[in-house]
Amino acid sequence: MAIEVIVGIIAAIASLGGSFIGAVLNNKVVTYKVEQLEKKVEKVDVIENNQIEINSQLENFTSTAGERRKMVEEMKEEINKLKNEMAHIQTKIALIEKEIKMYHGHD
Repeated sequence: MAIEVIVGIIAAIASLGGSFIGAVLNNKVVTYKVEQLEKKVEKVDVIENNQIEINSQLENFTSTAGERRKMVEEMKEEINKLKNEMAHIQTKIALIEKEIKMYHGHD
């Protein structure tokens, strides 16, 4: 019966050793996979931060572009007003010149 006890103890030690080695190897695999996932999460965080920054810059650009577009439209309106005033002044000058010629007797 002593041999059976010794065989049982050896089997138990082998089983425990195998379980321990399996647990250690499994732990290493899990640790490796967690590290890889953490690296991927860091990359995703960097991408998300870049996307947030790009969106912010785009909003600023869009806002600025809208303001500039409005300024250009206002300038166009002002230029048209000035052109109309200039045409009106040129018409008055032409009438005054015509009156001067008539006054001096020149046609």
